[in-house]
Amino acid sequence: MANETIPETFRPFADQSIIAFPSCGFSLLVMRDGKVQMLGDPKSAYSTAHGCWMTE
Repeated sequence: MANETIPETFRPFADQSIIAFPSCGFSLLVMRDGKVQMLGDPKSAYSTAHGCWMTE
């Protein structure tokens, strides 16, 4: 789990909204409560990433 939490007004409606780093095998799952789970090796994630989801 990441130390950071997504601010309340930017949290997704659904659990496990994905931010993907396709070029380096690393992804982030953003939960409705703002927690972020990291999957893969973050040391290889020197890359630009994009994620989007619906918010309230």
